[in-house]
Amino acid sequence: MTIEQQLIVALRNVITSCADAILPAECAGCRSRGAAVCVQCRLDLVTAHRQHRASPADGRIRSAVSYEGVVRRLIIGLKYRNARGAAGLLGGMLARDLIRDGIQPGVDIDVVTWAPTTQARAKRRGFDQSEIIARTVAAQLGLPVRSLLERVEGDEQKSLTRSERLRAPAFRASATKWRKVLLIDDVITTGATLAAASGALRTAGVEHVRCAAVAETPRSRRFEGGCVEPVFAALSTAA
Repeated sequence: MTIEQQLIVALRNVITSCADAILPAECAGCRSRGAAVCVQCRLDLVTAHRQHRASPADGRIRSAVSYEGVVRRLIIGLKYRNARGAAGLLGGMLARDLIRDGIQPGVDIDVVTWAPTTQARAKRRGFDQSEIIARTVAAQLGLPVRSLLERVEGDEQKSLTRSERLRAPAFRASATKWRKVLLIDDVITTGATLAAASGALRTAGVEHVRCAAVAETPRSRRFEGGCVEPVFAALSTAA
């Protein structure tokens, strides 16, 4: 971003913070006034989480909930209405799932990073929702969070075939000292984004990449033997 763009984003965030301080909070899920996430939406989220955990695991990417119902509304509120209160709730839920899976911070994971969105989206929203979630997860796990990936955009993607551009975004990572990385995204659809980001990290010298997302689309569960399973298998080879 240019300095001017950074100032615009900063001003927007200040205005939003002032409005939040003056006006009652709006629920990210149902838009009722009173709390960042209302009691009913929290209860619905607990139910969605319980049902998702009862489902068979799909591949090796950890997801906390299915992207439908209240989860979809909360993530849409976060992404398009700057309802950041949802990020703490969703990120905390994902972090607790990772701990229950037996992940040991500092042993299995050294650092947390995220798959960045495009610069245009980050500029329009004033933030990257995956970064906010990653920072919440890192805080819960007691780990550092670092920006290790850059989205490849514009002219740099001309070297890719059309099918490659349509299948997944492209990422680049600089050489890094970190060897065990937890890679965070907000929603898994096919797993292609995490696969591309994970590949970039390994190219930069990362030895082990563990992938996690707050939610996965119900559609992704129907790709058994198709797109998701090979992608998940590729991600798990370094884990």
